[in-house]
Amino acid sequence: MYITKTIKASVIELTKSKKELLDNDYFNYQWWMIFGIDNGLLSCFKAQKGFKQEIIKYREYPLPLWSKLIKDWFRIRNTKLTKNWIKIPNSKKKGIGLWLPLKFHQELPKKFKLKDSFLVRKNNKYYIHFYVEVECGEQYIPKNIVGIDFGIKNPVTLVDINTKETRFLGKELKQVKGKYYHLRKKLGNSKNLRLIKKIKDKEKRKVNSLLHRLSKNIVNDAYNNKSTIVLGKLKDLKRNKGRYFNRKLSSFSYLD
Repeated sequence: MYITKTIKASVIELTKSKKELLDNDYFNYQWWMIFGIDNGLLSCFKAQKGFKQEIIKYREYPLPLWSKLIKDWFRIRNTKLTKNWIKIPNSKKKGIGLWLPLKFHQELPKKFKLKDSFLVRKNNKYYIHFYVEVECGEQYIPKNIVGIDFGIKNPVTLVDINTKETRFLGKELKQVKGKYYHLRKKLGNSKNLRLIKKIKDKEKRKVNSLLHRLSKNIVNDAYNNKSTIVLGKLKDLKRNKGRYFNRKLSSFSYLD
């Protein structure tokens, strides 16, 4: 059995010239997707738009990277910057391509089949979302069901359908968020904006680490007990229940 998963990588330490080349293709692609204006894009980029848009959608579109054009251009190089490199097509360097240094957010599987991927731009930085197909081994028949519900008071609630056992997880997550909220409030009174931004980034890293560890433990536990995981559906979350509730909702953390 095969599954498709996303492996994310940051494009790091871009030189000014490489940044300009990436910006050129990325922004020209937005013009092509939204308005149908071709400013010299390669055909492999333009082919992604295989239909005429009746309604223009004003949003950012990730730049497509065909697997057949990049699958043979992963390189391991012994450089000080990074060991992972990839060459992607570029409209200004036709037939030559553009070499990019990468920092993977997680390790690539030992065996995988590369699918069509995308170059994503966020906060003036570039990332590549690699879509890979991997073999996931034999599929087992679940013997139990574990229900998961997300909430503000209890970040994660686990319910074993067979035994009706209920567990509340995420206490440490609430403590971290509460600590940094009061710290930001205190710094806000002294108008220390530089330090507020610094601790916000630190809080984000801690929360992401806790969420990753929590989700990994839940999946491993379900796998060991041959359980299927059923997630509660979040919908119709409206911020109309007071200032305290709205603040909690705005900082709500999601498992991924």
